[in-house]
Amino acid sequence: MERLGIVFSGRVRSALLCALALWILLIMATSAVELFTSYLGGGGFDATIRDVILIDILLFLPYYLVAAVLLRSLAARLALFHTLRRQIVVPEYAPPEVLSPAEAGWLANNDFTLNEVAATLKDLELRGCISITKKDADLMVRPLNMAEASPEEQTFVSRLIKNNGEFSTVGASAAAQLLEAGHQLSQSVHAQLVREGLLSASPRRNQVTRAVTAALAWVALFVQIALTASILSQPYVIFHVGYPRYPMNFSEIVLQLLSIGLVLGIIASGFWQRSLNDEHGLKNWRYVAGLKMFIEKVYKDRFYRDGKQIAAAHDMRTFYPYALALGIEKRFTDELKRALAL
Repeated sequence: MERLGIVFSGRVRSALLCALALWILLIMATSAVELFTSYLGGGGFDATIRDVILIDILLFLPYYLVAAVLLRSLAARLALFHTLRRQIVVPEYAPPEVLSPAEAGWLANNDFTLNEVAATLKDLELRGCISITKKDADLMVRPLNMAEASPEEQTFVSRLIKNNGEFSTVGASAAAQLLEAGHQLSQSVHAQLVREGLLSASPRRNQVTRAVTAALAWVALFVQIALTASILSQPYVIFHVGYPRYPMNFSEIVLQLLSIGLVLGIIASGFWQRSLNDEHGLKNWRYVAGLKMFIEKVYKDRFYRDGKQIAAAHDMRTFYPYALALGIEKRFTDELKRALAL
């Protein structure tokens, strides 16, 4: 579950999801206090013990688990960033050579988009493997020193330039040509990550899980709005324990305590993080998550300003391609889209 929720999210989305989770748990805490108070005061429910337990287990517990998973993801994000700060001295920091921007994008998004294609092109340019020249809105790509490129990158460039010796964004087939070369690159990168055990052979499982998580978050938001509106407008009806036709049972309190303990345990588990290193060194999803947070913190909106490059050449070579692949920086990707009319 570490790769779901808000580990790879931007700062604004992370803050909003965190606020939603805390909002949900506020309702949980309020209802728990009312239940304990009613039990100690000798109150009761106007429902049987069986009905109360079924409602708690089938309705409220899954609802609270959504908040627990979101906050666990936030805890994992904080733990990763703390680990990153302890392991890496900023002035000496550079992403590992074994992790290409395309691979970082795959690990972060479980998908391959134009961001990774743009990142690969810019990375090759900054390494001196290709040249990218701009004339008005059009871009021209020419190979220079492809011996320094990886086999996957060499195949990508050869498919891009084909027999012309260069690639131009001018022409009706330019977009299709770039997307075809990018698709081939994505397959090569994905196959490599699968062989190394860093990705599953089929991305469908993670895509479905992410979609379900997003859907649950939206459902939780609407339920939370409805509950909050009811609490504010009818607090006596929502929280008051009615006529004690069915005395309260200790099992209801135990269930509430177990639910609270489960939620808190899930959240606390997010703070337990291993080192960023594993059997693949720094080529893993935890390092990519930390790298994304680092670039957002240090370099977001600091590569260019007013159309001019303000970052040092070393920082551009080191971080800019990864910022493109991770969707933090979009300047070159947008240029590519405009040139291809995408």
